[in-house]
Amino acid sequence: MKRLICIVAAVICVGVTAADAGTKIDFEDATGWHDPVATHYAGLTFDAPWVFHEWAGGAPAYTINGEWGVHTLVEGAGTITWDVPILTAQALFKAALGETITMTAYDGAGGTGSVLATDSFTSGGLTTIYTLSVSASGISSVVVSDGAAFWVMDDLEYAAIPAPGAILLGSIGVSLVGWLRRRRTL
Repeated sequence: MKRLICIVAAVICVGVTAADAGTKIDFEDATGWHDPVATHYAGLTFDAPWVFHEWAGGAPAYTINGEWGVHTLVEGAGTITWDVPILTAQALFKAALGETITMTAYDGAGGTGSVLATDSFTSGGLTTIYTLSVSASGISSVVVSDGAAFWVMDDLEYAAIPAPGAILLGSIGVSLVGWLRRRRTL
C-alpha cells in the first residue's frame, strides 16, 4: 500500500512538472519559400505579413536551427497573439548588421494594452544567433519589430500560466509526500 501511495504521489508531481514545461514551435512544417504563415498557426494568431523563410535554398547565412524560420515581409512589426495568457516567450533571431530587433509583450490581443516587458538586441552580423525573451504574468501578445525586413525568427518557445487544476493537483501531490514523510513511511 505504501508503494502504491508513493507511486501515485510521484506521478502527480511529475505530471504537473511536465505540463508546465512549455511549448516550442520550430516552423519546420513549412511548404514553400515565402509562403504566408496561416493566420492561425500552431495554436497562435499571426498577423498578415508573416512568411516562412527557407534557409538552405534562399539565404543560408540566416540559418538558425533546421531549414525553416519565419519573418515579416514588411518593415515595421509583426504580432503574435496567444489564445490564453502566458508567462514567458522567447525565440532565436538572426539579423543583418546593425539591425535592432525588439520583442515587446502586451496584456492585450494584437499588440494592444499595457506593455508588460521588452527585450532587444542590435545585430553584430549574421554570424551570431540572438535570443530575445520576455517574462510577465498575463502576456496576451508579443510584437517583434524592426525598421527593416532583414531578420528571421526560429524556435519560438512559450509557457502558459498553469491552470488552477494543475496547481491543485500539484498541491495534493506535494501534501501527500509531506504527510508520508511525517509518518516516516517514505
